Amino acid sequence: MTHAAIALPATPLAIAGPTAEDREQLAVLNFLATYTGTTRQSYQESLKAFYEWCRQNNLTMLGITRAQLEIYLRYLEQYVSTHTGRPLAQATIANRFGAVFNFYAYAEADEIIEKNPAKNVRRPKIDRDAQKRSYLNVGDFHLFCREGSRAGGQTRAITMLFGTIGMRVSEVCSLNVADVHAETGEAYIEYVRKGSKITRPNLPVPTLLALQFVVEQRIREGRGDGPLFLTQRGTRIDRKYVQRMIDELCASAGITTKITPHSLRRSFITTAARLGAPMADLQRAAYHTDPRTTLLYVQIKDGGTTTRQMITDFLAAG
Repeated sequence: MTHAAIALPATPLAIAGPTAEDREQLAVLNFLATYTGTTRQSYQESLKAFYEWCRQNNLTMLGITRAQLEIYLRYLEQYVSTHTGRPLAQATIANRFGAVFNFYAYAEADEIIEKNPAKNVRRPKIDRDAQKRSYLNVGDFHLFCREGSRAGGQTRAITMLFGTIGMRVSEVCSLNVADVHAETGEAYIEYVRKGSKITRPNLPVPTLLALQFVVEQRIREGRGDGPLFLTQRGTRIDRKYVQRMIDELCASAGITTKITPHSLRRSFITTAARLGAPMADLQRAAYHTDPRTTLLYVQIKDGGTTTRQMITDFLAAG
């Protein structure tokens, strides 16, 4: 599935006076402009693939029908990846078509098209509970955070943000020195989270101390107005830097589970749930607008065994 035909810049462009031929790409650009970070990147790649399929079948994105979208879904289900040699996973199909579905919902709401052709398409269903998601169990999460804390310096601060705040990797990488606040007696960091919303979580004392160490180091270096976390070359850290840091900490802690930065966010929420945090508080800590999203992060698959045992113990005690 090639993606070369459509040119979608990383930054939305202000296009003045589009011709009829530009309407399609302008609609895509405006749609993508409503998203940021990894969501925007994922939607962009999915729409590139869809655009190419439309071109190969002499279709236009803004003139497609519901029946043709059903055919596109069948195409995704039959497609074999040139990289893996395997069909696409159901979750991948759902995500790719989800981008298409949301694009048409946007186009209808913005009156770019009269009717949303994706509205009644039978979208693929995913058994979220059956999906394999990497995370650290409570014991390994404790080991990981302890190892990161022992490493000291910047590594300790980054580990504490994952371990006590549950931040996304993009949020950690985007932090600046000025985002750390502890002047008025209330310690917090300020950053823009997913959905372009300003967030100010309070900092536990160990996390604050770890961050203050890095802040003071940046000020001594004369970099008090720049990024908080830097590579050895003096540039802002990125996802690859964080992944290497995670791999090194896991190796030194003897953790064999292969995890990603997002696995740590999942581990943060799961550990809190294991320790008895109420679901409503978990949702607030994760900054999820929908509690169902939080439930997807909680990797406790006991089929209700814990609840049933709690009730049994309660009745037996009487």
